Amino acid sequence: MEEQSLGALDTSPLLAAVSLEDARAERRAADAVLPAHLRRPRAVPLLLVVTAAAMLALFAPVSITMLSHASAPTDVALGLFGIVLPLAVLGLTAWMLASWRAQDRRRHRLRRFAEANGWSYDLWISARSRDAVGVGAAFGGMHTEEDVLDRMRTRDGTVEFGRYRAMRGSGRHRTAVGTEVASFELPVELPHIVLDSRGNDRASAMRHAVQLGR
Repeated sequence: MEEQSLGALDTSPLLAAVSLEDARAERRAADAVLPAHLRRPRAVPLLLVVTAAAMLALFAPVSITMLSHASAPTDVALGLFGIVLPLAVLGLTAWMLASWRAQDRRRHRLRRFAEANGWSYDLWISARSRDAVGVGAAFGGMHTEEDVLDRMRTRDGTVEFGRYRAMRGSGRHRTAVGTEVASFELPVELPHIVLDSRGNDRASAMRHAVQLGR
């Protein structure tokens, strides 16, 4: 595939429909590539469904009896709670599965976009690997479990996009940090420039400042 210039990119794959089969194929590709700490907790939806079913079996008869004979507002509230709670768990499960499916479709569109324009697409690379030239070079070594996700790069490597994700802290204080990164290699050396969003103007934000080597 011939590489397209930035001014003549084929963006149609970003808006194309993604079939269920393609989304499932993307999910299988992710399971094969992603490290353990980035894989989806596949057992969680099943556990939530089993929990919701058990709550319905236990609480629904009691709730229906309470609602059919309740006269006090407290009894009505308790009766509704026994029905609404398991339904809320089922709703959470449906939301989780829908968000996973949307992520699979997004990855598929990015992969097809890269292919249509002669770019490379990597679902995941370690931010500390030698291949993390742009996105990883900006942040690599700052935190533990550093990852670059959805990296797209032109064939000559002068332009690169990706998402940086890492874990900060340890134990109960572990928190995820992440950002979207674009890297451009310029033909001439320029003064060092740092673009900092004013939306995160707080004392702790200074710890995320990075210095690019080029």
